[in-house]
Amino acid sequence: MLINFIYFLKFKTKYFKMYKMTFIKKSLLSFFLFQSLFLISVNSQVLQDKKIETVMELKREHQKLNPKIDGYRIQLYNGLETESNQVKTKFLTLFPDMKAEIIYKAPEWKVQVGNFRTRLEADKSLLKIKEQFPGSLVVRAKINP
Repeated sequence: MLINFIYFLKFKTKYFKMYKMTFIKKSLLSFFLFQSLFLISVNSQVLQDKKIETVMELKREHQKLNPKIDGYRIQLYNGLETESNQVKTKFLTLFPDMKAEIIYKAPEWKVQVGNFRTRLEADKSLLKIKEQFPGSLVVRAKINP
């Protein structure tokens, strides 16, 4: 559409040089030209607003299904996949009331446990867990509330 407008302007300048248009014809032509440009810009803005609104709605739905907040977890292991499965199994047998999950962040597998809102809560649990898993440490994470 913009390319057509540019060609039109080039044609218009040549045309005005060749034929002298009356002031009224020039005014009407300019009026219709600017009106069509305005309508094109309004239509594109409306479509863009609808797309943005659709994306925002999808984000709201995703956050309702997967709420995450800033918090802490205790990381027991960082390494190979097979060993991470063994560490998780051992942890769940020793601490059946706590949640454990395996997270893959290339190229390593991590075993993280618990969902703690404060560092103090995580440190209290860390003291108990360090008796069985001496290399464990507290890490910041997005947790489920």
